[in-house]
Amino acid sequence: GLVEKVLENSLKVTGVVQRQLASESLALATATADTLPEGHPVLPGLGLAATEQAVDVWATHESSIRIRKVERILGSLLCPVSQPLMHCKGWPPALRGKKWFTFHERPLQPSTRAALETLQRNGSFSTLHAAVAYLQLEDWQNLSLETLQQHLVDRLRGPGVKALRAAAAVLEVTGGPCFYVQCKSAGSQEQTLVFRRALAAAVSELMDWIPEIKNPHLTLSVHLKDDWMLLGFVFPKAAAEAKAKTAKVKVVPSEPTVGPGQSAAAAEIPLPEVT
Repeated sequence: GLVEKVLENSLKVTGVVQRQLASESLALATATADTLPEGHPVLPGLGLAATEQAVDVWATHESSIRIRKVERILGSLLCPVSQPLMHCKGWPPALRGKKWFTFHERPLQPSTRAALETLQRNGSFSTLHAAVAYLQLEDWQNLSLETLQQHLVDRLRGPGVKALRAAAAVLEVTGGPCFYVQCKSAGSQEQTLVFRRALAAAVSELMDWIPEIKNPHLTLSVHLKDDWMLLGFVFPKAAAEAKAKTAKVKVVPSEPTVGPGQSAAAAEIPLPEVT
């Protein structure tokens, strides 16, 4: 006959069971697994958001990056370094030409900053950013300026606000700084301008920060891919280099206008004229 065996001791299962798990559930399971140290940025239903328990940095790089060299330099640091997206199993989606690192220390130690600057000088990284968040924004391309602004406010509220504050503190910027939003491309020229204006207005509303074109304390860089938005504050050195490269480009502030049904907050955000 059949023999039923009862286990008296409870079983402890480690790892992530992937079969029949929704992407959000998978992210939650990953975030609570033992594979990520305390201070990891993975948030179910949101994506990634920087915390005050660690320092999150994302970097842009060329396809020719020598990843082993990067791992060797970062592996020599005293603090643990993790790459949260490697544990997310496809949600949030992988970043192309960019890497998100979590340095499990606070504040960022001089040795860590020196290692990152070395990787930038030798060409491994193109730009460095104090990471803020990696969020999903569904169907944002079809939203009006005012609706998009409110959508961004709702998406950034809570963990997003904490992430903005935590990332600004990495660059030793506190209080009510002025900031500038840069976005390489969000589709057409009109879509890019609308998105930048909406994001600047949303951050200003949530943080009580002042949007500014000239001499901002912080440069908020945004990269958009499909329905996902990556946010980060440009490290000062990278910002200075970018400014030097574009010093000869004439920038003309656009005149803010308030159209029918458009909020004044969104209309007053200064943006350069794209030529």
